[in-house]
Amino acid sequence: MAKQYKTFRTAVKTAKENNLILKDKENLFDFSLLDSIEISAREKEYIKNHDIKYVSAAFKESFYGTEFDNFSACIGKSLYHVQKVFSETTKKIRYRIFTLARIEHKHTRKKYSLGSIYSNNVQRF
Repeated sequence: MAKQYKTFRTAVKTAKENNLILKDKENLFDFSLLDSIEISAREKEYIKNHDIKYVSAAFKESFYGTEFDNFSACIGKSLYHVQKVFSETTKKIRYRIFTLARIEHKHTRKKYSLGSIYSNNVQRF
């Protein structure tokens, strides 16, 4: 079942009333599913920024991945459900609400010790 939102004539007011992120005047994003997932804040921010940039009405699925530093990285895919809000008079689309419906996320943390780096990469004579 799709999440129900209070809709208004403008996307700005709808975003404000429902705590949504406004991409532009026609596209809103709901990332409330990320709040229930135990991942770091920088991974959540990366997912939000990436998906706002690449998800659209034509492409509702996003594949992402990044290395934050030499020791941590994340990769995954996210799927969005789109709700269209129509004008009552013209019957044209006013704006869309993209709700994060499913996410598969994997994060890795590499563990290196100084001894293992030297023992693997340095030949001893």
